[in-house]
Amino acid sequence: KHTRAMNRCCCAALTGLLLRPVAREVLRQFELLRHQLSWSTESLSSLLHYRSVQQGQQTAVTYDRMHTEDGSEWHKAGESSALALTGRLHACVKGRYVSILKINEALTCIDSVCFHAGGPLALGDIEDINGKTCLICPWHHYKVDAFNGDKYYQAVTWQDGRMVPGEWKSNGPRHRIHDVEEREDGQLYVQLNSSSDAMPSDTYAFDKACGQRVLSSPNTTSGRSAAAAGADGKKVPPWALSGRC
Repeated sequence: KHTRAMNRCCCAALTGLLLRPVAREVLRQFELLRHQLSWSTESLSSLLHYRSVQQGQQTAVTYDRMHTEDGSEWHKAGESSALALTGRLHACVKGRYVSILKINEALTCIDSVCFHAGGPLALGDIEDINGKTCLICPWHHYKVDAFNGDKYYQAVTWQDGRMVPGEWKSNGPRHRIHDVEEREDGQLYVQLNSSSDAMPSDTYAFDKACGQRVLSSPNTTSGRSAAAAGADGKKVPPWALSGRC
């Protein structure tokens, strides 16, 4: 009897440990669904307030409230002059954390938080990867195309019994890309991508802890290279893990 009781307790404890990550993911997906539903149930008459905070050489824009009937509406994200110094502006639009980048005079808007583990992708270095303009996530060195959201990796091949770098390949789209316009009034406007197709970056797109890390961080392109943070399995430094979700 005691053996059977002990076995039942062990099984229950093991089941709890196995289901805990599943429960966390269910809660995260529920929170994402709640945000998506709120887009269509709130009225356009809700007052929009936003404040822009100069963060070193970056500009962060946060929206206190913003509700629309249609997810395809254009929303003011900030002044285009904010891109003059580093070419980046981070904003929270309808609860979604996005970043506007100006690269070689071309604008793009991408989800700020890395799809992989909630890292501050939009704070990473910008590098040319096999002819593609990519953001390099400061946490795990993931390479994400700033213009189409694809994630790239370099394959390896065997030569003379050794592994050598091969060609660059794509895992396909991993980050949601949004429309962005710079208008004559000197403002930047964002139209959120409301496609119903699931995108990996949706997982952390509304996560407040992860998003605020991007909005409140100083300019990491000066003195803290993205390549120094966890690249190729290296230990991530404490500064990069500060407030990690």
